Amino acid sequence: MQDKPFKGVWEIVNEPEIDEPTGRMYGAYTMVLAIDFYEKSVDNGIEKTHGGFFVENDRGGGDCEITSFTIDGNKAYIEYEDPSTIIFSATLVYSPSDKTMTFIDGDVVDMQEASQSMIAQFHYLQQESVLQPSKGDNNQNQNTIEEKKEPMGTFETILLLILSVGILIGVYYVLKIILGYVLCALLFGFIFGVIGLIAGYFISQPDMFSVAVVAAIIGAVIGLVIGIFGTKEWISSPLASKVAEEMGKRERNKIYVRDQYGNKKEVKQTGKGILGETYYRDEDGNTYQKP
Repeated sequence: MQDKPFKGVWEIVNEPEIDEPTGRMYGAYTMVLAIDFYEKSVDNGIEKTHGGFFVENDRGGGDCEITSFTIDGNKAYIEYEDPSTIIFSATLVYSPSDKTMTFIDGDVVDMQEASQSMIAQFHYLQQESVLQPSKGDNNQNQNTIEEKKEPMGTFETILLLILSVGILIGVYYVLKIILGYVLCALLFGFIFGVIGLIAGYFISQPDMFSVAVVAAIIGAVIGLVIGIFGTKEWISSPLASKVAEEMGKRERNKIYVRDQYGNKKEVKQTGKGILGETYYRDEDGNTYQKP
């Protein structure tokens, strides 16, 4: 149910009909109701108010300002000042099912300085008007959308999450397999291409590049076949992050020493002397004793 039924814009527009014998137009009726009974937010051109309405028929039209109101559920009892300055009572009835607003005109509350004849001259309202929500009313549209919106259950959320993760994993492995195939084809194509180029040079120099291309194609096909048979290995191969992590571990486990000139050297071999002392051998073959 809408939290604020008496906030929004409603309208009714009846197009005029033509009296064929006389050619005169009749039956035109327009009413636009713009209200906010919860705060003064309706701009009448001078100040912010709780709203009012515009009404027009065959005789004329004008603006009517709502001067007071009382809300009772989906009904609101109002008083308004019509173009003749006479104060009338009326009832607004909101329908939650179709969002319509029914305007039921009432009686004269205060004649003010007007005369009785001015009612017939300037009172343009029908006794009852059923107004539809305006298409441009964001408040009505937003409430309609919110009422149609259904919260997703916990089971559906978990299922959607699992499905999304499964799709991501599937896409990852498909791309991984394709990359493996491509690398195999390129590697064997390159190797066979080089062999074909060398063989073509010795067999027939004018045709050496053609031989190389054919050999590269054959090598690529062989590489692709090998890659297909090695699909299991491609799938089980570690992620790039894992490879990087292993490389980092190896780097952290390396031992370095400095020679008499202060140069940093990587230790390639360690050993123990007769007396149990530790010796290091660097990448250049130099031997150091651990102090």
